[in-house]
Amino acid sequence: MPATVEHESTVHLTGPAAGDLRMLMRYRSGDPYAVRLVFLDPDEPDTPDAPDGRGAQDGRAAGEGRAAEDGAVTWWLGRELLTVGLARPCGTGDVAVRPLTAELLELSFAAPGGAAVVHVSTRALQTFLRATYALVPAGSETARLAVPDDLSVLFESSGENPW
Repeated sequence: MPATVEHESTVHLTGPAAGDLRMLMRYRSGDPYAVRLVFLDPDEPDTPDAPDGRGAQDGRAAGEGRAAEDGAVTWWLGRELLTVGLARPCGTGDVAVRPLTAELLELSFAAPGGAAVVHVSTRALQTFLRATYALVPAGSETARLAVPDDLSVLFESSGENPW
């Protein structure tokens, strides 16, 4: 069974609906390239997880946010995007990450249903990412992918270039 790293932090939603939110950061070693961010009202309980670690309302498309019936919004992002975003602006399309100050990071999300910008503690994200890299070091992700045996043939190299 894959190991999991979880961390909770309070973030600040900017704009007309400004206010504090809870952000749950979740990482599973069986899905080593992805980080799951769940945004909740500060007074709401955690969203229930399905047995595979995904909430019933989660999207899986990278950068696509999904609103759950309980008001939680879940985004799946690349771990590397968050890591690079600690040092410099990165990301195009649905998700962008950029440092604002040494203590604050900005995450921008865009979806057909709207857009949101949240400010996150750099230290909280660094602590979370450090724990994920302790679990699955950079460069070892492919070996940790939870790929069913019948699909693993797609990842094997025959040594020949098909192109």
